[in-house]
Amino acid sequence: MTESLKILDLLNKWGYLTAEQIALLLKKPIESAKTNLKTLQKKQFYKIDKTTRKNIYFLTHKGNSYLGREHKKSIKVNCYELPHQDMLIKWLVAQNDIENYQTERELKMENDNLNAYPDLIVYKTDGTIQLVEFERTRKTPERFRKKTWWSLQIL
Repeated sequence: MTESLKILDLLNKWGYLTAEQIALLLKKPIESAKTNLKTLQKKQFYKIDKTTRKNIYFLTHKGNSYLGREHKKSIKVNCYELPHQDMLIKWLVAQNDIENYQTERELKMENDNLNAYPDLIVYKTDGTIQLVEFERTRKTPERFRKKTWWSLQIL
């Protein structure tokens, strides 16, 4: 898979990403990620949101169609979710034994947008499955139990 396709796939998985996050997930220098983003910009596969003074990239209708995903509504960038997503990506990149992972957004797209999903489902190389839930604010134990129960129903 070429770098450009990997970037489109990452944008589809996460919804929206900054250039730094794309570089971390690709395990490439940021200059390399920015170069690939420029080639994708010429093809108009993504748009840039500059509300936080960081370039936040998300797929356009053309990008969704190219990936074979039916176009619904365009994603609205949630500025409060960016630090949370940044923590998840940094944690994910620091792990060495991950075979595959699914994001909360992917799970919602597959399963008709139920509310209680973990942030990540991580499939390890030893065959175990790990549910990852990062919270920046305090939540009740009942909320965690509900998310865990729904997650186990999916698996």
